Amino acid sequence: MDAQRFARQWLWATTTGWWIGIPMVVVLALASDALGIEGGQAIVGLAMGASVGWRQRSRLRDLLPGWRVWPWASALGLALPFALADILTAAGQSALYSLPLATALGALTLGAWQARLLRPHVAKSATWPLACLLGWTLGAAAGAGAGTLTTTLGLRGITGALTFLALTAGGGPILGLVTGQWLRPRVARGAVMHGDQGEARWTQPAPSP
Repeated sequence: MDAQRFARQWLWATTTGWWIGIPMVVVLALASDALGIEGGQAIVGLAMGASVGWRQRSRLRDLLPGWRVWPWASALGLALPFALADILTAAGQSALYSLPLATALGALTLGAWQARLLRPHVAKSATWPLACLLGWTLGAAAGAGAGTLTTTLGLRGITGALTFLALTAGGGPILGLVTGQWLRPRVARGAVMHGDQGEARWTQPAPSP
């Protein structure tokens, strides 16, 4: 597969996954409130991780045998630290909760799980969690800074809402760009699908004679 084309597709898949995840978080938050479960943070990680992972898997279908597991790794891996935050809050330690910290820990968790899927097929997969850490943390920072910026600028009503939404949505392209740049050179070096008794793997191209 052409590496540049893959990078563009990955960027779009990750971006749209992030965008879909935003209303998913809102819907699940409203549903949990209706059920009397207020303030749960696990749904944030679960919804966003599931949405991004689901869209990313469409780009891995022809490249990675473990593509079906990818969304699960993304959703559960990102949700785990947020679930821990819920437990701490229930124990009266809500002051320990931090969105950037929970996101960073979730990025490392999902990145470690996804690295296990990549390991048999991609060189230096151990560095994938670092790419996830950078991408998810910067993406979350865009969302976290949206509320602060709109408040600081005194933006209200439709203008404030649109500004907040635009800044929050910007986290998707950031995540897609960072993680896509990690994957792109590996695709460029010949990460293509080869059949070997029904098994597919990413391999280095054979040297020219």
